Amino acid sequence: MTTTSSALEPINAAQEDAGWVELIARHKKFADAIHDFLALSLDPLIPASLHTLPVKYNIPTRLWQTGFHLILEKMRYTWIANAPLANTNRLNPHQQGPTLTPRNAQLSGQVLEHLTDFIYDAYTFYTNLLEEQTLSNFRAAWIEALGDLARYRMAVAAHVASQEPPVAAEIAPELARIDDDNESPFPSGASIGAEVAQSWHIEERETWRTTSRDWYYMGLTEKPGEGRLHHHLALLCRDVKGEEGRALYHFMKR
Repeated sequence: MTTTSSALEPINAAQEDAGWVELIARHKKFADAIHDFLALSLDPLIPASLHTLPVKYNIPTRLWQTGFHLILEKMRYTWIANAPLANTNRLNPHQQGPTLTPRNAQLSGQVLEHLTDFIYDAYTFYTNLLEEQTLSNFRAAWIEALGDLARYRMAVAAHVASQEPPVAAEIAPELARIDDDNESPFPSGASIGAEVAQSWHIEERETWRTTSRDWYYMGLTEKPGEGRLHHHLALLCRDVKGEEGRALYHFMKR
């Protein structure tokens, strides 16, 4: 019985990974379809009455929420929820009852890889949208999405940079969001040495923090006074030493 169970584990892991690959492909296909719709509906050669369709059906927002945000949240939570624990957190061995299910470190690593790749792919996708003259009316939406993607990448680097794993009680669905920039620690798994790996990922985190901030500031030039952008900027400044005043300013402006 044990042999059968062990033999099935690699198959299950492969099937799990294949499921993620298929899901990611579907989201990318959806995003490409939305891009084609936008390009077609805004083509100068088609009737002007069709040019209002993207605004009428709020297509830029739906593109972000359905094409990217949903799967980003799903991957991020799956990665966090399956990250290795510092200990097994088992119940008292003399106590009758079940133990906590060990987390799937292999799944966590696979999903982290998919998450990182997807963020880069999405970043390229929105960069291309920003460069398309036909879609320039939605420039503010593309800029905000780029800021959000940079913040996701910053959050990934922040988690990986930390060396001490979290306790099970710290894993909750709300940590799958980037809204509060929660930087709970997770092991890096790097083979280049803990100090070097941590320093590299901290530097990478700050690079993406700066990139995200620059996108949001650019967004404010497109839509001055946009409260949501001020909120994002406040979160980026909140935990940075010396920028508490700037964070307060943006929180008050949101």
